[in-house]
Amino acid sequence: MSEFDEFVKIKEQLDQSVKDNDDDNIIALLKGISTMPVTYEILKKTLIGQSVGKLRNNSNEIIKREATVIVTEWKTVKDVKDTTSPPQTSTTTKTSTTSTTTTSNQSGQKEKEKEKEKVSSGVKSPKSSVGSTSSPTATTTVSSPNPSTKRKADSAITKEKQEQDNKRKETTADASGDEVRTNCIRLFTEAVSVKYEGETNNTPEDIGQQIEYELYQIYNGTTKDYKNKARSIIYNLKNNQQLREHLLSDIISPSKLVSMDSNEMANKEIQEARTKMQKFTLHAAIDNNNNQATTDQFKCGRCKQRKCKYYQMQTRSADEPMTTFVTCTNCNHKWKF
Repeated sequence: MSEFDEFVKIKEQLDQSVKDNDDDNIIALLKGISTMPVTYEILKKTLIGQSVGKLRNNSNEIIKREATVIVTEWKTVKDVKDTTSPPQTSTTTKTSTTSTTTTSNQSGQKEKEKEKEKVSSGVKSPKSSVGSTSSPTATTTVSSPNPSTKRKADSAITKEKQEQDNKRKETTADASGDEVRTNCIRLFTEAVSVKYEGETNNTPEDIGQQIEYELYQIYNGTTKDYKNKARSIIYNLKNNQQLREHLLSDIISPSKLVSMDSNEMANKEIQEARTKMQKFTLHAAIDNNNNQATTDQFKCGRCKQRKCKYYQMQTRSADEPMTTFVTCTNCNHKWKF
């Protein structure tokens, strides 16, 4: 079954559950929807956003909260939908960067030639003059191995960091002509900035650019996987305060964040819910006839009974939770989430 067909089916089940006032099934469906990747085309064609949006005014606080979170996340989908960036802009930017680099190299070469002329004509540079001055104190300081080693190590680290920053800035400059990348940088920055007042070594703007840069390098462009991963990162950053704080305080680097799966980025509440479901599945009684687990944890939206069987299958990508298929043993009503 395609992703489009899945959302059509879920919308039907959600609308039916609303009619039946089945809060338990509505919550289960909303939690399942929140972990599914969605595209702008699916939202536009299935109109599932209207069904979920109406639940923001539901009297049940859990349903209201889940619906609000999902709608907020889906609003960002429009910002990262497929767009065609003008090829001329990208070419012009790259040409400009190359030209600037060439000019900078030529200027540096001229400075070196001038320095050589000064040395050959007997004019000493300030650095050479300082080096030629000898004193017992200076000799003792230079001969001390620990400070010298530390300075060399710090210099190497600084140089390496500077090279990485320069490379990232060049790649970020290329993103100025790509609407998808520009929007992702903006959304990452906004997500990182949510409710944080602590000290940080980097600004949210810098971190947003670094996240997008790492994402772009992994997926080699604004591919479908790039966009799905971007949506997952944005959603989890907005809903996980600890993740934002770790990112801003350098406990988690942007490169590490991009390599994390959706469960690792999720907040504690979602992680505990998933762990609880896994434990429940592990201890559920297995029906030998059809290899389905029997449970009373799900309420049928049709007959309101809790006599159900269910099984789980991996229908989405590997880092997404499995889809749960439930069948009511009383009226044979079937649904999934």
